Amino acid sequence: MLDLQKTHLQILLCALVFSLGATACGDDDTDTTGDNITEADAGHDAGGDAGDQDVADAEEDTCLTKRAARVLELTNEARAAEGLGALECDPGLTESAQLHAKDMCDLDYFSHTSADGRTLKERVNAANVQWRMIGENIAYGQSNAAEVHQAWMDSPGHRENILTEGFGRLGVGYYLCDGYPYWVQNFAD
Repeated sequence: MLDLQKTHLQILLCALVFSLGATACGDDDTDTTGDNITEADAGHDAGGDAGDQDVADAEEDTCLTKRAARVLELTNEARAAEGLGALECDPGLTESAQLHAKDMCDLDYFSHTSADGRTLKERVNAANVQWRMIGENIAYGQSNAAEVHQAWMDSPGHRENILTEGFGRLGVGYYLCDGYPYWVQNFAD
């Protein structure tokens, strides 16, 4: 498990807009903000908050968990306040985000790069998502959607991902790991 001397309320965040294979910030689990890369990739053409629940509470290939729906709702409220269009749930992005949250728990790491070296780009491509621009927010320890959303909005890089005009789709991942939640947002145009 990550350094358990840290409280579950401590914000462990790292933002990423994926560009030409580069990550926006280091893989150190203590990085709290990260930089933000805004260039788009050439793309890929693949042809509630009710208590602590594990992934098993809903279908992994949909956005229909109460928790994911609440993250999407809060994200869209923030976008609407800035005059931006709403994001739609994307099952492929949800699959990618969910698998990454679980992988971080199972293999005890906190990073945009998977323990086996896979990048956001590779994970999203594996989920057969078509895209020209993608981004990712990750977080650890926030107990509900409102807390994680506020933490992301308080961080410039994460906020930028949430408010990127070119994004139109979102997938939300959540995995409860020994009492500590991992959160992932995967964005695409």
